[in-house]
Amino acid sequence: LARWKFLLEASAELEVPWAELVELSGQICTFLQDPQDLERFLTFLLKGKHSRYFLQHDEVFRAQVVVHMRRRRYHEACKVLEGLNRYSGKLKEEMVELWNEIHYIKERDRIRRERLSPVQKFRCRKRNPPPASLCPKETKSRNYPSEVQNQLRKFAVEVTAYPNKKQREKLCKETRLKPNQIRNWFVNFRRKKVKERFRGLWDSTSGQ
Repeated sequence: LARWKFLLEASAELEVPWAELVELSGQICTFLQDPQDLERFLTFLLKGKHSRYFLQHDEVFRAQVVVHMRRRRYHEACKVLEGLNRYSGKLKEEMVELWNEIHYIKERDRIRRERLSPVQKFRCRKRNPPPASLCPKETKSRNYPSEVQNQLRKFAVEVTAYPNKKQREKLCKETRLKPNQIRNWFVNFRRKKVKERFRGLWDSTSGQ
């Protein structure tokens, strides 16, 4: 910490802090294991005039969200995520996961359940999509390429609409989709088929 303190004092009168100071601050956020120590460090770090520069470091930004979540300050955590103004690929993916986790926790509290099923998680994500700060327009669409759609549809019709773990892993490799994307696609496919069957049954009954 000696080097960090030296750089902090050296940057006190500067408009922009030393880049090394920002980097060391991120490393400290990574190394601090005790939640209270991390929160005290962040409080001190972000109360000064250079806070916006520190928040440009992925580890500092991540730590701020995690501290809010640990304190069950979910509204504050969401506000921080909504303010993310850069699109670092790895950070963005992690922050989307944290956004979803926040809403999973809130949903579990609401229905008083310890766990959510995959379908409940899917519905939770649909009700609480990530903000534009985490999903820029060019990455917001969830439509998959037509060849991927056709491959999944063919598998569902010709093999099974309830693929097991091994089959899902194989589909992941072939389509380059993530496991949760494969799982959600089949959930949606089955739900659509159920609706179609009910619609057909209703039409045939009402026509008599």
